[in-house]
Amino acid sequence: MKTKFYIGLLYILSSLSSGLLLAQTQASFHIPALYHVGFWVSDITKARRFYHDFLGYEEPYSLLTPQGDLQMVVMKVSEQQVIYLFPNSKKILPNGDNLDHLGLITDNLSPLYQRMTLAGIKVKPVHKARIGDLVLTCSDPDGHVFEITQFESNGELMKHQGLCNSETRISNALVSATLSVKDLDKSLQFYKTILGFKIKHINVGYDALISVPDGSDTLHLIQTKSTERALLDYKLEVLDITKANAILHRRASTLGFAIEEIKVNSSVTEIRCKDQNGTIVVIAEKSL
Repeated sequence: MKTKFYIGLLYILSSLSSGLLLAQTQASFHIPALYHVGFWVSDITKARRFYHDFLGYEEPYSLLTPQGDLQMVVMKVSEQQVIYLFPNSKKILPNGDNLDHLGLITDNLSPLYQRMTLAGIKVKPVHKARIGDLVLTCSDPDGHVFEITQFESNGELMKHQGLCNSETRISNALVSATLSVKDLDKSLQFYKTILGFKIKHINVGYDALISVPDGSDTLHLIQTKSTERALLDYKLEVLDITKANAILHRRASTLGFAIEEIKVNSSVTEIRCKDQNGTIVVIAEKSL
């Protein structure tokens, strides 16, 4: 009984705190969707083989370091979503964790920066990134890095609108990512109060499903005490899982990738596959 009381009190205080920050932030902002997932990869040739040849994504642009080395490869999921691949095996942790950061989209970074500074969160000032967009970088309580982007007309993604939308891509929607967290309550406080995420489902002390404030994309937070990868998997959505399954099986037999079919329940099947660094990609059918 006391446990339920304290949990209820926690969320009341969280809501009050969120309301105060909203009141102190004069302008508004919206976060409608996930923008990208970014990974360190040990072999960019193998990574391209997985993301281009197997999943079917095209590469609208890439970035070089000032020294002329390849710094980042971009795989285009949709007009406003991408996957970043960073070729540096030294950045991959001993447990296999190769997440660099996740990306969110917003329409107005200034009030979001104001909210974070009012809350005492360490955050880099809004600045223009090399790809031409305005970005704000922050970390959640577990150190997971988020790059929040406000698109600019001269940014790379806007310049490539209508281009590189491959007909062979298995999905055009990045809809979810699963993160491991050490303290679920602390994580929820951050995502709800600071970023405005909405709680869709929660199992106290175990996991929670939260959605972006102004859209349907989600983060699945799983509390764990063990040493896990920061990002356990990410999900791509398709309209027809049976068709996607057949396509991936044909490509897998040619390219040598493994596919695992998971029965979620009596009517829902998901497909799981891994890149060469063990990053799990979940293919799921869009629910009607």
